[in-house]
Amino acid sequence: MASAALALAAGSAASAQEQTLTLPEARSLAYDLVRFGHLPAAEDLLTEILAKNPDDSGSLFLRARIAEAKGDPAGAKRAAARVFRLAEDDRARFAASEIAARSAFRSGSYTNSQLWLRRAYEAAPDEVTRNAVADDYRQVRAINPLWFSLKASVAPSSNVNDGSSDDFNEIAGVDAVGLLSGSAKALEGVEARLQFDLRYRLVQGRQWRNSAIFRHYERRVELSADAQEQAPDLENDDFDQTTMEAGLRHEVVSASGRTGAALTLTGGRTWYGQDSQFDFARGDTRGWIKLTDALRFSAGYGLELRRLEDRPEETERYDRLSLGLSYGLSVGTISGTLHGQISDPRAEFQDGHSIGFSMGYAHEKPILGMELAGQLGVSEAHYSDYVVGIIEVPGGRQDTSYSAGLTMSFSALDYAGFVPEVAVTAESRSSNVSRFDTEEVSVRFGISSAF
Repeated sequence: MASAALALAAGSAASAQEQTLTLPEARSLAYDLVRFGHLPAAEDLLTEILAKNPDDSGSLFLRARIAEAKGDPAGAKRAAARVFRLAEDDRARFAASEIAARSAFRSGSYTNSQLWLRRAYEAAPDEVTRNAVADDYRQVRAINPLWFSLKASVAPSSNVNDGSSDDFNEIAGVDAVGLLSGSAKALEGVEARLQFDLRYRLVQGRQWRNSAIFRHYERRVELSADAQEQAPDLENDDFDQTTMEAGLRHEVVSASGRTGAALTLTGGRTWYGQDSQFDFARGDTRGWIKLTDALRFSAGYGLELRRLEDRPEETERYDRLSLGLSYGLSVGTISGTLHGQISDPRAEFQDGHSIGFSMGYAHEKPILGMELAGQLGVSEAHYSDYVVGIIEVPGGRQDTSYSAGLTMSFSALDYAGFVPEVAVTAESRSSNVSRFDTEEVSVRFGISSAF
């Protein structure tokens, strides 16, 4: 059969006018030639087919297969990309995406390979195949020196300005009462956030790696009509926040994989409204150890120094300490974190410290097409020598905060490995200075990656 196919192909290439084949017959013959390894003859026949039918996806797919077999990843990806654009069904799109992903990987274009794997994931015929593609994606991501993440969300909120829930500013132990302005009270609105993270692996050994990192964060607020009436002196731009930071990260893991640590050094700038607010330098170190296969303990310490634009001669210092414990179950993960912060002088108070505890549970197996994660938190903050105007707060300002949240990821609505997310959060803070009695309920809509 192979000899007959080769002879027929040679006759077709040499005397196309003497022998006429229909398009399906010619394509079938080319397929047989590829199947039996007669690639030059198949290429000659495909050249004739595509000269008359340049958008024949079946022939283009065979050309991609030939280019892949000959070690021409650029040609294979180019032909496979055309097949993907022309394909009318998922089966053809999946096959084309697989070739394009492999070809991009072989040519060292790892990020492009990840893109084609997401397309293959979307067109995969069944769950088993999708899981296999997701595993391939994770392996390529681990090899790729470039890692990036984009998070975007929109959240209607009852308190976009962290304003008070009271009309008056009362101080425990002081008879004086102040009237809060509209801008100091809670304002309703819609908050949009965008965060882009980039990491590039510079060098690595068997158990360590050094990376350059970059982060860009944006926050925008749209006040409701009632909020604009309540605080006519404020504009949406007043709530704009932009933070940019860059730096280096060193990560190390033990040979057993049961312990690890990371050191991160960054610097950056934060803008509020249209003005630069402060420059900062940060140092963070963290470590973790697997106590058992399911139980993991972590600890971290961070130091941040800020130089405010309006007070460049002063430096604010923030020290952060955290301890965490997580336990993996067959259906999810329970985690808890104890965190503390100490801050040096700021405009409002002499010094302050806070300590809090948060506990979360993530149910990793879908329930009615949803993956659920919940969190509860409580924290105490104390700012000694706190002053409101000319009034010194007896015993300093003391705040107690509570938070609860539920995040729902709708895996049933997965598209190319991305799933929609809805997070409901409620926060409350009580203080002996009623200006800081706050309440907020927000509903955040976003998109996250499933792998």
